[in-house]
Amino acid sequence: MYICPSGYDKMNAELSKIYDVPKWTSEATLNEGYIKEGYSYFESTEVMIKKKKMTLLLQLLNPGFSKGMKVFFDPYASETTSLAVGDFRLTGGDPKSYYFKKGDDVAFRLYKKNYDEEWKNLYGNCPKLMSAFKDKMGWSSIENHVYYYSNTCD
Repeated sequence: MYICPSGYDKMNAELSKIYDVPKWTSEATLNEGYIKEGYSYFESTEVMIKKKKMTLLLQLLNPGFSKGMKVFFDPYASETTSLAVGDFRLTGGDPKSYYFKKGDDVAFRLYKKNYDEEWKNLYGNCPKLMSAFKDKMGWSSIENHVYYYSNTCD
């Protein structure tokens, strides 16, 4: 399912061109035109919540590079402390958890506080990534880890 972005989302997308991915590659079922226009892509997936397996409709955060690993938005994630002036957030407010899904496995919630412990479980089968990011394994570089893994390791 694709959802059209609001005017505010379109403005944010234009302001964040510095994060423009140079090469969009994806699975055949994804409409790249919609993604490039800023549409959100939602996917039905199995998720482990505590010890129960459930099927949820979640927003895929890396639709352009989700070949090896999919990262889904956690709608119930708490956020890091933020500083805002009026409606504009200056810093912080980042989610403290995401749902990760490798291959056909069931997605699981990964918390910021557990990322260092789960590093080897997520990326251990990719020695190139392990050596490329040996000094930058923190939560703040998570998008770089997933992008590198999906384009280099699978």
